[in-house]
Amino acid sequence: MGYSIALSGLTSTAEAIDVTSNNIANASTIGYKAGEYVFSDEFFRAQDPQSKDRSGMGAYRMAIRRDQNYGTITNTDNNLDLALTGTGMFVLAKNVTGTTPTESPSVFNFTRNGQFGVDSQSRIVNENGQFLVGYPATAGQVNYAAKSVLTLDQTPLPAAPTTQSQISQNIDNSGSVINTPFDPTSNLTYTQSTSQTVFDNSGNQHTLSLYYQKITAAPLYIFASATAVASANGGGQYAYNATQDITAVPTGGGYATLTALAGTNATNNGTVDSATSIASTATAGLGGAANHLVALSITSMVPVPANQTVTYQMNMADGTSAMVTKTAAGTYEASVDRYAIYATLDGAVLPNSNAAVQGATPNQLGVMAFLGGRNIDSIAKDNLGNTQYNSTYGFTAAVSPSNVVGMTIDSSQMSANSAAQQTYVNSQNGNSLAQVTGFTVDAGGNLTAAYDNGSTKIQGQVAIATFNNTEGLIPVGANAYEMSGTTGMQSGAVIYGSANTGNIGAIRSKALESSNVDLTAQLVELMTLQRQYTANSQAVKVEAATIVDDAIRIGQ
Repeated sequence: MGYSIALSGLTSTAEAIDVTSNNIANASTIGYKAGEYVFSDEFFRAQDPQSKDRSGMGAYRMAIRRDQNYGTITNTDNNLDLALTGTGMFVLAKNVTGTTPTESPSVFNFTRNGQFGVDSQSRIVNENGQFLVGYPATAGQVNYAAKSVLTLDQTPLPAAPTTQSQISQNIDNSGSVINTPFDPTSNLTYTQSTSQTVFDNSGNQHTLSLYYQKITAAPLYIFASATAVASANGGGQYAYNATQDITAVPTGGGYATLTALAGTNATNNGTVDSATSIASTATAGLGGAANHLVALSITSMVPVPANQTVTYQMNMADGTSAMVTKTAAGTYEASVDRYAIYATLDGAVLPNSNAAVQGATPNQLGVMAFLGGRNIDSIAKDNLGNTQYNSTYGFTAAVSPSNVVGMTIDSSQMSANSAAQQTYVNSQNGNSLAQVTGFTVDAGGNLTAAYDNGSTKIQGQVAIATFNNTEGLIPVGANAYEMSGTTGMQSGAVIYGSANTGNIGAIRSKALESSNVDLTAQLVELMTLQRQYTANSQAVKVEAATIVDDAIRIGQ
């Protein structure tokens, strides 16, 4: 048996040399995982299994393990070069119909090699022609219930009209009331202005400018809530009317007695402005419907000065303060600063001929009111801290016989403090026809198209596969693996997910994971195996010589 023992050592060592040589050969292969030859000893099966004196039968391969440690991440210039910075593998399909993988998920290939490009149909593929599998997206929403080959869709973004706008900023409240009629060409007729680009129904760009004119202040009446009793220092739950048209006085306290406010949510049918050929319909919806009484949390009513009973400093729960006067009816009267809103579209004033709307003068779209520098609509919050009432106003303007701009503007988060103008939000929907300028993949694997108008759109998301036992995957060449099965030391079923979620690593674009081969260690291992191979060959030589000698003696 000595000969077979030596031969098994020679065979297993030769195979270990193959594994080590393969590691050395793949020291520069992207995403390669080094193999490790696991030697195992073997014993005579005919001998007593319980005996400690059993003779050995030599060596054999128990397994070839794959080192799953991550390789170094290196940067590249290709947007579609992807590297996973943690657990997970890219999913590859060998065959597709259009953008649909034709193989079942159980026979997909999996890889850490993120070298990708595109084919003639703009589908993302690796250098072996295998397709990158991901989740499709419709209207920018990812569908995780389906899988698709990711494609760089070059289709232009269609034009869309502006229907919603949000403009929130601080109005410098240090200025005086302006009594001069509004004129957009004279900055003496308004306090400040802002503008944004909007789009009509054909996707044509227009400039919307909004002007804020400080007008005479008006009273806001705050009274103890019918459902809560104020504390000794005046703190507690109070109520006020969440509208911008401040004209009514409560007659008896409580939620049901505030006089309805005329003009709120009224609609004005505008007329054609012959000078500018713009027709508009303005809707003033500032503050919501009449009788919207809402709770106001007040921490204290501090007399000013301390020994009088008429003027108070009202302190709200969020830190806002305002001076109020106590009326004979027991309510508190606060003076709110008010600003009239005007607008121009491409320099032409949007008309508003119905002066009944919010007490508006011609061309006035609405009025906003501020208490202690805060928009009175934004004071009322729900349990989640969200504004309960919105300051919205809108218009529809014909800019040509076939094109219209129609939109609603939300300015709920406006403020009016004695500080410089500052813009918080200035955004809108809508866009012109836009061409694709490039694609990016973010840390979560979202494939996003960028357009020449600054818009972006998610076109899909890279699918990431994980396994309970990655070492159990079957290497199939081209730096790819297949699932081996769900029993024993096999890989287990594939688990699909998204990058940068749970225990799955993040994706880095313009980067690749280098081979995890330690070249120095492999060269040392190769020299060790070479000596081991030589030693085994000497054992074979001795055994062979012994056999020959024995054969010669038998013949003598």
